[in-house]
Amino acid sequence: MVEINLLQGQKKAPSQVNIPVSALSGKLVLWALAGLLVVEFVIFGGLYYWRRGIVSETQDQERQIADVQSQLNSLQSELREAVLSQASLKKFSSLLDQHIYWTRVWNDLAENTLKTAVFDSIQASSENGEFILTGTVKNYTELGKLMLGLESAEGFRKVELLSASSDEEDGTVLFDIKVVIDPRLLLQTAEVSPKESGGGESGGE
Repeated sequence: MVEINLLQGQKKAPSQVNIPVSALSGKLVLWALAGLLVVEFVIFGGLYYWRRGIVSETQDQERQIADVQSQLNSLQSELREAVLSQASLKKFSSLLDQHIYWTRVWNDLAENTLKTAVFDSIQASSENGEFILTGTVKNYTELGKLMLGLESAEGFRKVELLSASSDEEDGTVLFDIKVVIDPRLLLQTAEVSPKESGGGESGGE
């Protein structure tokens, strides 16, 4: 019995490769994740270097501010010293303009004091324009003469006996006398003392 192959005249269909859709999706997801990671690295790297630059710039500015503050403190210290020096110079200039000149006072005291009087101490105050004499004389009579002589000095405005006591052993009198002076005696000017001025006028006549 003869067998007839009915499939001989038919061509074989080419084989097809079927790639699962799930595999393609997985690869795309991996590539997308890798791209995101690269982008994140780039962004974080940029932020890191940007932050370092900001911190470095801030530190530089803080150092500059500290340097400026240090210079200002130094200038303030120098300015304070300059102001104090200027104040001292002004005060010194004022003292030169109104120079305390006690020599005239002592000259008037020497010319009008009692020769036998002994002065133990002299306390002078330029602010009050006065001085206090402490000393001894032989008796109360000489104390009276001493005060009269001091009162006769034109440069002495007021003579006041503060205290007087007699020594029991030798009879001498201990005294304290306050003398208020003419303020012009304490100023060094071109003018002479009141006593010298009066003497000059009388001499001229």
